Parts: sequence; structure tokens; C-alpha cells
Amino acid sequence: MKKFFFALATVVFLTLFTQISQAVTVESQSEKTSELQTFIVLASPDMNSTAVQLRLEVQGGTITSFSAGDDGLLSIGVCDEENNKFTETKVCVDIANATDVFEYGDVLGVFTVEREDNLSQLRITKTEGNSYMGPDGVFKEDSGEAFLLFGTTTASTKTTETESSAFLYMFLLIAFLSGVVFGTTFTTLGHVLQAGKTHKTHSKRD
Repeated sequence: MKKFFFALATVVFLTLFTQISQAVTVESQSEKTSELQTFIVLASPDMNSTAVQLRLEVQGGTITSFSAGDDGLLSIGVCDEENNKFTETKVCVDIANATDVFEYGDVLGVFTVEREDNLSQLRITKTEGNSYMGPDGVFKEDSGEAFLLFGTTTASTKTTETESSAFLYMFLLIAFLSGVVFGTTFTTLGHVLQAGKTHKTHSKRD
């Protein structure tokens, strides 16, 4: 039983404290509201590798182009039997450095994505098989979210909603104040009329 708990604790420790290596990072070179987004794929700081298997998936847009990055890189598409490097939703290409290891900031590739519209969310994920070759010649997996662009809201829509809320608030405030004023006026007038009737009654008796 003690061995079981020791093994479980070891797994939890390794899961929580083992640093996850990243092969690449993906950065946008376009304005957030642009429907055509240009992305660059960069080598990560701790890569220390000469080969990368790039596997990216796009949600919320259509990939329209992909090209290998810096000079001296060899690349081959593995999306299909025709060696295409991308499809409408995926980038699948193997990239190698023929001269040296990749250094931090080296451009591995550039690709463009046409968004469905500039209000929708755009997500790029490193899928299964996205990896880099370590010094021992073994490829190490690198998966997870690579880029996320939230949808935007046009300024005119925000202004209209704000103005509508302000108008509604003013209307309710005026209605409330009007009710208070009219209520007070009618109450005062009632007291005056009642006092007048009382005064006339006393005058007739006199």
C-alpha cells in the first residue's frame, strides 16, 4: 500500500513540476480587426533542434497560404500524398535546418488565414504530432493552444447600446420625479380645498 502511494506521489510530482518544452510559438502580424491574418512560426528559446514536425489546426478561418521561413531551411509537406503543406484548416509540414540548430526567434514558416469575419473567434492549436527532435534524435511532443484571437465588437454597436441605456435611465428618472411632484401637488391641493371647505362651514355657523 505504501508503495502505491509513493508511486502516485511521484507521478503527481512529475506532472506538476516537470517543465513542458515548446517547439514553436505562433504570433500574428496583423491588426486584430483584420479579416486576413498573417502569422509567423518562431523557434522557441529551449528548442536546440535541427528538425521540426509542424502540425497546426485553425478554427474560425481558412488557411490560404504557407511558406517556409528563413533561408537554408528544408521543408516538405505531409498533408497528403501530393506533399501539400497545408489544407483549409491544417498546416502539416516537416522542416529541417541544413546548417545548424534552430535558434530562438528563427522564422520557421509564414502562413495566412482568412477569417470568417472580424467578429468571430480565431484559434490555432498545436495538434498531435507537433514535435521537435531533441539532441538524442528522439522527437518530443509539443501540443496545446498556440494562438487565440477573441472576436471584436464594432464601436457603433457599443455606442448605440450605451445611448439606449442612458435614455431608458433618464426616462425612468423623469417619470419618478414627475410622479413625486404631481403626487405632492395633488396632496397639497387636497389639503387646501379641505381647509377651504372647513372655513366656509365655520363661517355659515357664525
